[in-house]
Amino acid sequence: MKRKILFLLFFIGILLSSCTQEKVYEIKVVRVVDDRYDHISEEQFNYILNNNKEVMKEYFDIEIEYIDMGEKKMEEFFADQSKRVPDSEIKDMEKDRYNIFSGDIAKFKPDILKHLKRYKLNTLKGFLSEEEREGIENYEQMADRVMEIYGKKLDSLKKAKAEDRSVLEPDRADLYSSTQWMAIIRNLTRYDAILTNIPLIDDTLFNPCIHTLVRGGITCGFVNSSKTGSRYKESIYFTLFPFISDASFLVSERDANYPQELNIISYQLCHELGHLILKYDEAYNHSNCIMNPPKGLKYKKWYDEITKAGRCKKRHKGYKFLFFAPSRLDWLFTNQNA
Repeated sequence: MKRKILFLLFFIGILLSSCTQEKVYEIKVVRVVDDRYDHISEEQFNYILNNNKEVMKEYFDIEIEYIDMGEKKMEEFFADQSKRVPDSEIKDMEKDRYNIFSGDIAKFKPDILKHLKRYKLNTLKGFLSEEEREGIENYEQMADRVMEIYGKKLDSLKKAKAEDRSVLEPDRADLYSSTQWMAIIRNLTRYDAILTNIPLIDDTLFNPCIHTLVRGGITCGFVNSSKTGSRYKESIYFTLFPFISDASFLVSERDANYPQELNIISYQLCHELGHLILKYDEAYNHSNCIMNPPKGLKYKKWYDEITKAGRCKKRHKGYKFLFFAPSRLDWLFTNQNA
């Protein structure tokens, strides 16, 4: 009995410690720029981070302190970081990665089907247009339709041009690969966040996400485990490409006008920080929630709905349970999850 009481007191102590801790989270961020693609000025970069601090405070009651780790050139940064990836990981990566220029997506149908079955069919249909969801009555049909959409939209992006240059170039496939960047992040030692401007394609189809599949793999980022030694045990890779590129295919897929694109980017970065700091999963069943990713590339619509609805009041599921990490205990003391 005495042991149970001591354990209870110990547990209460942990909770009180979490409740009273100062919630300031330092994020070491490095800018990695590729001059082949549209990019933003330093002033705009600083605006995004400063606005993001306000958004994090409003939606998660968390204070962010960004530490600017400078600017790097993409080719040099990518080459340097790739050297840190062990040969064993490279072999696994080549085996599991979908080749966006010559791969057979049918190989990954069992993995895609397994992912889709985690969700109700009606939830999945919500990611498709009325025309795209027509005739879907079971998960097999959903998997076939999603693979079809992924292939068609990815082909359109491969045909797209910006400034008379192909948006995606076969000899630079590794630079666009989510699988490649996940391996780099796993071996990252210095940064909590990498912000860049190049395309990022979700080719990690052995572990897919419905919201990126239906965009043709186009995504703005992810969070993965890293070796930074920070309190997060993970790092963010985030690209501005889907927001700022003027490639015709992207313009047609997203909202036509972006009068507040920097604010929108701040909100999407907040989504990624929700993964990093609070370990929240995608909240597909939360309407107008910042942790529910945009449908397709309709970022403006997503932003408008979130800002109108305000802070989500539902409890969020975590994709990891780090019992003694203060960031995992925060939900007990915030209205975010009431």
